Amino acid sequence: MDPEVRKALQELQELQQNTQARMYLLEQQKAQKKSALHRSVLTAREIEPLPQEVPLFKSIGKMFILADKEAILDDLEVVCKDADSSMKKLDEAQEQLEQTLKMQSESVRDLVTRKHTSGSS
Repeated sequence: MDPEVRKALQELQELQQNTQARMYLLEQQKAQKKSALHRSVLTAREIEPLPQEVPLFKSIGKMFILADKEAILDDLEVVCKDADSSMKKLDEAQEQLEQTLKMQSESVRDLVTRKHTSGSS
Protein backbone atom coordinates (compact mmCIF):
# COMPACT_ATOMS: atom_id res chain seq x y z
CA MET A 1 0.00 0.00 0.00
CA ASP A 2 1.17 3.49 -0.84
CA PRO A 3 2.65 5.32 2.23
CA GLU A 4 0.57 8.45 1.71
CA VAL A 5 -2.62 6.41 1.43
CA ARG A 6 -1.67 4.47 4.54
CA LYS A 7 -1.04 7.73 6.43
CA ALA A 8 -4.38 9.20 5.29
CA LEU A 9 -6.15 5.99 6.25
CA GLN A 10 -4.58 6.03 9.72
CA GLU A 11 -5.59 9.66 10.24
CA LEU A 12 -9.17 8.90 9.24
CA GLN A 13 -9.25 5.88 11.54
CA GLU A 14 -7.97 8.02 14.43
CA LEU A 15 -10.66 10.59 13.72
CA GLN A 16 -13.28 7.84 13.74
CA GLN A 17 -12.02 6.50 17.06
CA ASN A 18 -12.09 9.98 18.61
CA THR A 19 -15.60 10.56 17.32
CA GLN A 20 -16.76 7.21 18.70
CA ALA A 21 -15.22 8.04 22.08
CA ARG A 22 -17.03 11.38 22.15
CA MET A 23 -20.29 9.62 21.25
CA TYR A 24 -19.77 7.22 24.15
CA LEU A 25 -19.26 10.18 26.52
CA LEU A 26 -22.42 11.82 25.24
CA GLU A 27 -24.36 8.62 25.84
CA GLN A 28 -23.04 8.49 29.40
CA GLN A 29 -24.02 12.12 30.01
CA LYS A 30 -27.49 11.47 28.59
CA ALA A 31 -27.90 8.50 30.93
CA GLN A 32 -26.93 10.66 33.91
CA LYS A 33 -29.37 13.40 32.94
CA LYS A 34 -32.12 10.87 32.35
CA SER A 35 -31.49 9.39 35.78
CA ALA A 36 -31.60 12.84 37.41
CA LEU A 37 -34.83 13.65 35.59
CA HIS A 38 -36.43 10.35 36.60
CA ARG A 39 -35.37 10.79 40.23
CA SER A 40 -36.74 14.34 40.35
CA VAL A 41 -40.06 13.35 38.84
CA LEU A 42 -40.47 10.46 41.27
CA THR A 43 -39.53 12.62 44.24
CA ALA A 44 -41.98 15.34 43.21
CA ARG A 45 -44.71 12.73 42.76
CA GLU A 46 -44.11 11.44 46.30
CA ILE A 47 -43.94 14.91 47.90
CA GLU A 48 -46.98 16.34 46.11
CA PRO A 49 -49.72 14.63 48.21
CA LEU A 50 -48.04 15.44 51.56
CA PRO A 51 -49.63 18.12 53.74
CA GLN A 52 -47.90 21.51 53.95
CA GLU A 53 -47.00 21.14 57.64
CA VAL A 54 -44.99 17.93 57.20
CA PRO A 55 -41.29 18.71 57.77
CA LEU A 56 -39.20 18.02 54.66
CA PHE A 57 -35.45 18.04 54.37
CA LYS A 58 -33.34 19.06 51.42
CA SER A 59 -30.00 17.40 50.79
CA ILE A 60 -27.04 19.74 50.30
CA GLY A 61 -23.81 17.82 50.02
CA LYS A 62 -23.59 15.64 53.11
CA MET A 63 -26.04 17.61 55.21
CA PHE A 64 -29.80 17.98 55.26
CA ILE A 65 -31.59 21.29 55.70
CA LEU A 66 -35.19 21.76 56.75
CA ALA A 67 -37.09 23.30 53.82
CA ASP A 68 -40.71 23.96 53.02
CA LYS A 69 -42.57 21.87 50.48
CA GLU A 70 -42.83 24.63 47.86
CA ALA A 71 -39.07 25.30 47.88
CA ILE A 72 -38.31 21.63 47.39
CA LEU A 73 -40.85 21.30 44.58
CA ASP A 74 -39.42 24.42 42.91
CA ASP A 75 -35.90 22.97 43.12
CA LEU A 76 -37.11 19.69 41.65
CA GLU A 77 -38.79 21.57 38.80
CA VAL A 78 -35.55 23.43 38.06
CA VAL A 79 -33.66 20.12 38.02
CA CYS A 80 -36.24 18.64 35.64
CA LYS A 81 -36.06 21.60 33.25
CA ASP A 82 -32.26 21.58 33.34
CA ALA A 83 -32.07 17.84 32.68
CA ASP A 84 -34.62 18.11 29.88
CA SER A 85 -32.80 20.95 28.10
CA SER A 86 -29.44 19.24 28.58
CA MET A 87 -30.78 16.02 27.08
CA LYS A 88 -32.02 17.93 24.02
CA LYS A 89 -28.60 19.54 23.57
CA LEU A 90 -26.89 16.18 23.99
CA ASP A 91 -29.22 14.63 21.41
CA GLU A 92 -28.32 17.36 18.93
CA ALA A 93 -24.62 16.90 19.59
CA GLN A 94 -24.98 13.15 19.18
CA GLU A 95 -26.74 13.61 15.83
CA GLN A 96 -23.90 15.85 14.64
CA LEU A 97 -21.33 13.28 15.72
CA GLU A 98 -23.25 10.51 13.95
CA GLN A 99 -23.20 12.58 10.75
CA THR A 100 -19.49 13.22 11.20
CA LEU A 101 -18.84 9.53 11.76
CA LYS A 102 -20.85 8.66 8.65
CA MET A 103 -18.85 11.17 6.58
CA GLN A 104 -15.59 9.79 7.95
CA SER A 105 -16.62 6.24 7.06
CA GLU A 106 -17.49 7.36 3.55
CA SER A 107 -14.11 9.08 3.28
CA VAL A 108 -12.34 5.86 4.25
CA ARG A 109 -14.37 3.89 1.69
CA ASP A 110 -13.69 6.48 -1.02
CA LEU A 111 -9.99 6.48 -0.26
CA VAL A 112 -9.77 2.69 -0.40
CA THR A 113 -11.84 2.41 -3.60
CA ARG A 114 -9.94 5.27 -5.26
CA LYS A 115 -6.63 3.63 -4.46
CA HIS A 116 -7.94 0.22 -5.49
CA THR A 117 -9.19 1.50 -8.86
CA SER A 118 -6.03 3.52 -9.54
CA GLY A 119 -3.85 0.57 -8.51
CA SER A 120 -5.60 -1.87 -10.84
CA SER A 121 -5.52 0.47 -13.88
